[in-house]
Amino acid sequence: MNDKKKYTLVLFVFLALFNFLDMLFTGIGLHFGFMEEKNVLMKYLWEFNPIYFYGLKSLLSILLLTIGNWFVCSFQPSRLIMGLTSGATILYSIVIILHGRIYFSLLLGWISI
Repeated sequence: MNDKKKYTLVLFVFLALFNFLDMLFTGIGLHFGFMEEKNVLMKYLWEFNPIYFYGLKSLLSILLLTIGNWFVCSFQPSRLIMGLTSGATILYSIVIILHGRIYFSLLLGWISI
């Protein structure tokens, strides 16, 4: 496996991991009422039944790993694919940082009580 393929596979793994972390952080925040879901589909699933929310997010992480592995093994990643997966990973990392900021501020508020 060449460096381009390894890099692209690592990006897919990070996307799956960030999606899973987003599911956990958002689910906890929604359950305890200190976050709200902005994604219309995910908000609907959460309000209908949180199991569907968790199920879809878990499925997306599994699909990212599966499709990423298949894609990297089957094709030579183009600049476009590498750019798109890099951009998506950067954006998702910002989402995780924002979650971390919320949880850190809650922790600081809890400690100061």
